[in-house]
Amino acid sequence: MAFFAQIFCKAFSPSKVSAKMTKVMDESTLNRREWAVKDLPFPVLNKICVKLNIKSEFFDDFRMVAEKLGTDRDIIEWIGQSENPTYKIFTSCHRGAKVSRLIEILHEIERPEVAKLLEDWVAEP
Repeated sequence: MAFFAQIFCKAFSPSKVSAKMTKVMDESTLNRREWAVKDLPFPVLNKICVKLNIKSEFFDDFRMVAEKLGTDRDIIEWIGQSENPTYKIFTSCHRGAKVSRLIEILHEIERPEVAKLLEDWVAEP
């Protein structure tokens, strides 16, 4: 029995499975537009957060993004008190929000420079 367990563990080792999953994710653009925003590579997510965390008098910042995602105003105020409100939106309130939806919202609120960050990432080989 121990022999079969060793064979099974070698055949399905986490490192092999992880490497295969990474390769599959890289080869499919799983369409990158369908990725959850919270799963973006850190450098991309960080740039988006930096840009949207800056409060604007026109509300074209994290507050409007949260509102467009259906967040209650009290929750938006609460999120706004955090150190990184944009990150909190996508990791606490809207964990399933997709890149495609965020790109749409960014165009709706007239933040094409932030949308371009995502569009460039989606288009990367």
